Amino acid sequence: MTEPARATAPAHAMGAPGSAPQGPPRDLRMSLRYRFWREIRGNRMAMISTIYLVLIVAVAVVGPLVYDVDPRLQSLANRLHAPSWEHPFGTDQFGRDVLARMLHGARISLFVGFAGALGGVVFGTILGLATGFWGGTWFDHLAMRVVDVMYAFPGILLAILIAAILGPSLFNVIVALSIWGIPTLSRIVRGVVLSLREQEFVIASRAVGASAARIMARHLVVNAVGPIIVYATLSVAGSILTAAGLGFLGLGVPPPNPEWGAMLSDARAVVFRAPYLSYFPGAAIFLTVLAVNFVGDALRDAFDPRSEVRRMS
Repeated sequence: MTEPARATAPAHAMGAPGSAPQGPPRDLRMSLRYRFWREIRGNRMAMISTIYLVLIVAVAVVGPLVYDVDPRLQSLANRLHAPSWEHPFGTDQFGRDVLARMLHGARISLFVGFAGALGGVVFGTILGLATGFWGGTWFDHLAMRVVDVMYAFPGILLAILIAAILGPSLFNVIVALSIWGIPTLSRIVRGVVLSLREQEFVIASRAVGASAARIMARHLVVNAVGPIIVYATLSVAGSILTAAGLGFLGLGVPPPNPEWGAMLSDARAVVFRAPYLSYFPGAAIFLTVLAVNFVGDALRDAFDPRSEVRRMS
């Protein structure tokens, strides 16, 4: 009788004599954190953007403590002074220190951007999980028709409409940005849940009596975390830009509180006499939104299985 054939492994995995050591095989399920940092290290713009975002957050937190100047203090005798040692970014038409307003405005702009994106992610994820889990029911049809109505408005126009109805305030801006971010993420999460709800692990959870909330929290949202994180990162950039647009139109944080978009709006009246008033808030908005987009692209590549397959091939 012949000996049963034994399963053999490739030479590079068995360490066969004469073969070059190849190291352990790569795992597609490697730590997502490691994959993200690998993408950051391999992408110069993403690395620079990450450093910039860390710095801008640190400046927003520590800057007003180090540069202790009241951003709302007016001095008409010092109005429209060019940048100098006394006022590194100059003064505006009311004599207020622009650097102090930029530092305090960073706190407000970043807080509004992150809070608005977080609200949209939380409620969008909940709506997407519910409509996907109970897909095809009256609740799913009703919720998706409401989302379709929201899609009928351009994003910035929808935010303007909500902010105009609620009125200008910090809380209302966050509410407007949260509602603005719900439709897209809810559709993304709904699509993922629809593809997962008939999988064996979901059916098995139902069979053992797991509740709908437990299945969504323990199984479905975990498998949708990749698209959620990527969208959340990119949503921060959109929220910062939209909040700046609302502030520019006078629908954002009410004056005299400093906010980058409102500072740009104030600079319009003296743009030819003091152009530096528009340089600093405009550059801050542009660089912050650009940096968040670069980091979001790196996150997207880290969570995309196809990019990992291409890297391994």
